[in-house]
Parts: sequence; C-alpha cells; structure tokens
Amino acid sequence: MKYFTWSPQSWVTPPPTELEFVPQLWGQRDAQLFSSVVNATSIAANGWKNILGMNEPQIPDQANMSAQDGVNLWKTRLEPLKASGVRLGSPATASGPSGKIWMQDFFSLCAGACTVDFVALHWYGNIASEFIAYLEDFHSTFQRPIWVTEYSCQNFVNGAQCTYDEIVEFLNTTQTFMDQTPWVERYAWFGAMASLPNNVNNSGDGAQPDNAIICCTDTHYYKHDGDLIQLSSERLVVDLAYGYACDHHAAICNHQ
Repeated sequence: MKYFTWSPQSWVTPPPTELEFVPQLWGQRDAQLFSSVVNATSIAANGWKNILGMNEPQIPDQANMSAQDGVNLWKTRLEPLKASGVRLGSPATASGPSGKIWMQDFFSLCAGACTVDFVALHWYGNIASEFIAYLEDFHSTFQRPIWVTEYSCQNFVNGAQCTYDEIVEFLNTTQTFMDQTPWVERYAWFGAMASLPNNVNNSGDGAQPDNAIICCTDTHYYKHDGDLIQLSSERLVVDLAYGYACDHHAAICNHQ
C-alpha cells in the first residue's frame, strides 16, 4: 500500500510504517524544493521506490505547462533520479481529449530520452464503462503500466451528481476491472470525504456521506484526523492530503 501528498514531503507525522510514501514533483513551482527533498541520499535513506511526475500539466490552475516545458523539467529534475533505482511515473494528465494529446506530445518530444516506467492519469465522470475505456486507450497508446492517481464518480460539467447507490455501483464496477487487470498497478479514489474542497459538489453525493466509513476486505486500518480507514490490497494508493482510497468491492459500507 502506498500514499502520496501531491508534494515531495510526507506531511504525516509520524509517517505510517505500513504505507510506502511516493514523492511527487507537482510542477515548476516546487522544483527546487523537490530536488532538495528527493535526491540520491534521501531515496536511499527512506527506501523510496516510486516517484510521481507533474500534476495535471495541461490545466491552467494546476501544473500548467506545455509538453516541451514538461520534458525540460523531467530531464532536469526527474531523469537523473533513475540512477538511484527508483521507478518514475509520467505527469498525471486530467481526463478529456487534452490530457491524451498532452501526453502524446510529451512522449514525442522526449524522443526516447525520458525514462517513464508507468503512466499516471486522473479521471472524473459518472459512467464506469467510459472510465474503463479511457484506461484501456491509455494503456494501448502508451504501452506502460497504469497508475490512476485520482478518480471518482464526480461530474465536473453540467449534469446531475452521482447518488449514493450510483457511487457504490461505480466503485464496484471499476474496482473489479482494475483488480483483474494486471497492467493497472495502482489506483486512488479521490476523494472519500464528506465534502470536496471548495464545495465542488454542493450536494455531497459525489463524495463520502456524513459519518460513512470506507471499508475494504482486509484487516488493515488507517486513522487520520479522526477518520477510521480500512486499507487492503497492494494496488491501493492513498491521497492523504485530502481524501482516502479504498480497494476491492468496498465502496461506502457504513452509511449512518
């Protein structure tokens, strides 16, 4: 099991010993901080195995960079870390046509000089079959294992939000697919919380209902800020900065 915080720093004190921290180079804004925190010495000392690339680089209020700028940042800050034996995850593009186009441009401009061990991506929507098709398309196009570092039954365009029952069905369908698909290495539900940051979903239905507990199938629990979270498989990635992930037919199993 793994967790990340959209930053090179864990922010969790003390760090949970049962979870592997995955540092991230969020974007140009924290490039210097990233290199001061994530280097050959710290990788060896902490046993870090995976590093994540930039966050939604094609989105103006996220990492916000061209594919060429992404390549330049990768070659400067990330590619040198391969000498330390870590695996490098691609920039995580947001879903939609612009995400795939950005990623295609990134690989083309790298011209074989960027070592991308797995492709990270984000997806938001409310139709499970579209999510599955999106993953299959990315895997077919880029021929690398997939990490879904953000996904949810959440509608960010005009339209109704997912109901509680629809969230359960969406989770069960998508997690069944990912658990049975060898090339999906990790996935993170974002976010399992009572309400999304900045009241993105005013109904609250697209996230965790009040007093709900995220349940999985194993016996591992993680408690953070008073929330009891049960964790399970090795494919789990936890978004500790805002929300939590759950795995394997879990959904929201204690709606009080």
